[in-house]
This record gives sequence, structure tokens and C-alpha cells, in this order.
Amino acid sequence: MRWIGHAPRAEADIVVDAHLTVVRAHEPAVAAEHALIHAVPGLTAATVHTDHAPTGSLDPHAVLAHHADRPRSPSP
Repeated sequence: MRWIGHAPRAEADIVVDAHLTVVRAHEPAVAAEHALIHAVPGLTAATVHTDHAPTGSLDPHAVLAHHADRPRSPSP
């Protein structure tokens, strides 16, 4: 969670079945955002990223692996 302007925002990842359509995979993401907004006082929005459940040896995030060791800027 971080502050953007004067409002807190959240980011979350969820895992969905790899065989869902984009439309069906979007449904639990919206449900998660809705639940977060109700659960966290003052939260105005949440970005929920969907990942699919593993399907063999392919890692859809492999292209990002070399960024994992980079230091992150501290949140204000």
C-alpha cells in the first residue's frame, strides 16, 4: 500500500486458473479490489494483477527476473 496524493492505494497479485478467459479472470480481480476497498479504511482504489496458475516449466515473468535485484525507491 502507498499514498498517492492524499489517498492510500493498494497493489495486489492474485492467481487464477490458466484456462480462464480474460473476462472470467477479471471477475476475481474486481472482487479482490472491492474487498480491499471495504477492508482498509480510507483506501480509494487497488490495482489487482492476475497471474495464471503454473502450467509447466514456462515462467511468464522470466523476462522481469533481472529487475528483481534492483533497489526500489522508498515510498514517500
